Amino acid sequence: MESAITQGKKRGVLLSLKQYQQLLEDLHDLTILASRRNETPVTLEEMKRRLQLHERF
Repeated sequence: MESAITQGKKRGVLLSLKQYQQLLEDLHDLTILASRRNETPVTLEEMKRRLQLHERF
């Protein structure tokens, strides 16, 4: 990652395609996390039960 500096102030950043894709993935993950903030947590036991029910179909 390289910074583009003009008159002592950062004006932009040059990223590789791989770095850009990783940032997009991170942003997507944070968006999902924020949208689920108010959901009730599920215990491990409950998740196992749900997965077992799903496997029957």
